[in-house]
Amino acid sequence: MNDDSIRADNADTGAEIWDFYTEGPVRFAPAYHKGNIFATSDDGYLYCLDAKTGKLLWKYPFKNKCSAHPNTPVYSDGMLYVTAGYDYGGTMLKVSEDGTSVKLGWKDEVLDTHHGNIILLDGYIYGANWINNRNGYWVCMEWETGKKMYETEWENKGSIISAEGMLYCYDEKDGNVALVKGDPKEF
Repeated sequence: MNDDSIRADNADTGAEIWDFYTEGPVRFAPAYHKGNIFATSDDGYLYCLDAKTGKLLWKYPFKNKCSAHPNTPVYSDGMLYVTAGYDYGGTMLKVSEDGTSVKLGWKDEVLDTHHGNIILLDGYIYGANWINNRNGYWVCMEWETGKKMYETEWENKGSIISAEGMLYCYDEKDGNVALVKGDPKEF
């Protein structure tokens, strides 16, 4: 395996099952749903592969200024959201029922998460956007429409995880941690 491929190995033996070569280095952990794998490469594509065979089901152009895609896509109910920072924004794709095709749902200019991932919680996307390499704001958007609910300053951009309806936000500049209720009205 090299950084230009997505590979499946047997969990018991470690033997290679399949290896799919992308057009550039793969940049984040893949997301999974219904036997499909979603991943991106450094050259700016979002790929969808059949998890059992490694067969390419579709690829969709997704490129930003520096060709870095550090965030894992989020998938729910036939919709797939991906974002990558550097003023590229985010893209919501509608995945066909059988997973073999995709079309654009909506694009946004607000939640361009540099790194630190995004969270889907109760129909809203939460994360930090990229103003520049030193700054960013915390954002909440409606999953279905991309409507911005808030964009607010707290310390600095950073990482986010979720548990039991709460958001755990980590400021990447000074290391502050916030426990935030998942509320689309305010941070």
